[in-house]
Formats: sequence, structure tokens, C-alpha cells
Amino acid sequence: MSLLSSTQRDVVYRRIQEQIGDQPLNTISAWMGHGVRDRLLLMPTLGQQISELIRFCDEDGLSGPVPLLLKLLDRQELLIHPEITAIVAELRRKKADIVQTDPFGQRLLMRKERIVHEDDMLPFGFLLGGQHAGRCVARVLVPRYDSGKKRALASGEPYLFMGTAWLVTPDLVLTNHHVLNARVPGEPDAPRSDLDLQASGTASEAGTVLEFDYDHTSAPVDAAKVTKLEAVDIALDFALLRLAALQPARKFLPLRAEPVENRTPVNIIQHPRGRPKMLACRNNLVTHVAVTELRYFTDTEQGSSGSPVLDDTWRVVALHRASVDVDDVEYQGRKTAWVNVGTPIGAILAYLKARHPALWDEVRQAQGLAP
Repeated sequence: MSLLSSTQRDVVYRRIQEQIGDQPLNTISAWMGHGVRDRLLLMPTLGQQISELIRFCDEDGLSGPVPLLLKLLDRQELLIHPEITAIVAELRRKKADIVQTDPFGQRLLMRKERIVHEDDMLPFGFLLGGQHAGRCVARVLVPRYDSGKKRALASGEPYLFMGTAWLVTPDLVLTNHHVLNARVPGEPDAPRSDLDLQASGTASEAGTVLEFDYDHTSAPVDAAKVTKLEAVDIALDFALLRLAALQPARKFLPLRAEPVENRTPVNIIQHPRGRPKMLACRNNLVTHVAVTELRYFTDTEQGSSGSPVLDDTWRVVALHRASVDVDDVEYQGRKTAWVNVGTPIGAILAYLKARHPALWDEVRQAQGLAP
């Protein structure tokens, strides 16, 4: 049963809207903690976020030492309003009545469900968001060129390297430099002339090809050819490729330029070992954050290089690139010998802004990023 009447709910909505500021999710996180904030991430508008916040706190009831609705309303910036003060007083009376008439807490114990440690529940829309995000991720096939000559296997088939790539705009995709490099560990990097051929091919032969919709072994793929290598950097391990045709039916992945926090869950949509698309979304916390490096426990394999590392609202926070050995990290209570690592999207955007301003502006406008 709701603790708030419809009139009280409207009052609470209006007063919170006045106090929420220009960064509402940050304010809610400061007020209520990350667990409550994360429930609101998929709500597209401020109004829906506030409504869901009030609904969730209201339905939590009056159990526990500090009920969520009291935690939300019993704060100085809201108590300056007499109507909020009256609501808080009424909630306190109701809670006191429960304690007085039920001294052994039997009514409180009726709610058997509990959050274990951290709240891992996500809005149901998380699943649909992942499905939409997955349509922007493709298996990438890169032919190898040596000194301008296309290399083939003994069978005559092309010598192909596989990885993962994803849409940044309707016709720009990101993957790793080392995927496009098409070399085995220990070999010298391909010169720029071979990189360009491996990306765009020749007049008679295709270069890199992306296979969208490779979701199972018998899935019909939607192949997209690359026409140009637009930008590349070895240190950040990224390659930005131009497709020969726009992908208007696929909504490109939104970018999150600001850093994530330690212990943030991150999900990876990928083509491990060139297999059909897979999602890693369990045991997936961030373990280290730096300007040019993000480390996480999320599982990957060879072929996952170039995958998007995504937060729970399916915004890309990093470009996955490798694993690294560690000796001071615990995972599920035990020491781990390695973690996975990616390049933060903010570092790649900063590189484009400094070195390729026209590309940066193209990406910025498509993504709706600040100048």
C-alpha cells in the first residue's frame, strides 16, 4: 500500500524537481547512494527519473532503521517547505505506531525479501537495451598485406585476422590497432601503407569486412566493407574506420566520455575467437581506473579485441584491447594473476580532438557531445 496520497506525491515531485540541479543522477547518488541511482539510469527523462525515485522509495515501506522515503525527504533543502515537513512528521508517526503496537517487530519481519550486500537488480529495459546495443557490434575480418602484397594461406584462402568492432556514428567504427595490424605477437607492426590496404583493400579486392548480426552459427550476416582508415594510434590501440555505406538501420552506440568509478559493473558484447556474438555481464566489476587504462574482471578471449566495454545503460566507457598480469588484485576473495584492460573512450576522444579535429567534430555532432 502506498504511503503517499496522490496530492502528497505531487508535492514531493515538485519539491524534488526544484532541488535536483542540472546533474540529477549525481544529486540522487549523493542523497540515496549508487544502488538507488542505478535504478533510474534507463529512464529517458528527468520527470520519469523523479517519478521512479518516488515510487521506489514509497513502495519500500517503513521497514528498516531508516526507510527510503524518510531518507529521501528528511533533508534540510526539502524540510524548508512546510508541506514536506508535514509529510515527514506523518511518516514518523506511522513508523512509531508500528513499533509501539508491534514491539517485537513481527510486521517488519513479514517482508522476507532482502538485498544481499549490494543491490544487483536492473530495470527490465536493461535486456532490450542490450539487444539494441548488440546490433551495433560486428565480427571484423582483416586481410593481411606484406609490402603491398595480399598474403594467402597454403590453400589459397585469404590470410584473415579476426576481432570485434562497433559503430560510433552511422558510418564510423572503432576497433583496435592490433586487430587491423594483422600481425602475430613478436612481428614488427605493419607499415602505414599495409595498414591502409588491410583497411580498404584495392580496386579489385575488399579490405576489412564487418559482419553484423552474426548472432549464431547459422545466422545470415549483414556484411559491410571498410573504405578508409581515418585515424589510428598504437599507444591507445585504436583504429577508426570509415564504412563504404551508412548503417541507418542500426543506432550507433552512445559514448560515455567521463570516467567510471572503481567497482562499476561493465559489460562486453564481443566475438570471442571469432565465434557468434556473446555477452559478458557477470562478475564484471571495474578494478582500476586511469586516464589511458581501464581494468576490469569482465571475461574476454582472443577475438574479443576491439569490443565495446559498456555500462549498465549501454554507453561505451572503453575499447577493450587485452589482458594484463597483476599481483596485487583479489577476485572473489582470492588473488588473481590477470585482469582485462581497455582504453577509456575519453582518452580516444581527446586524441581525436587534438590530432583530427574534423573527425572529432563529426563524432561529437553525431553523439551530441559538448564542444
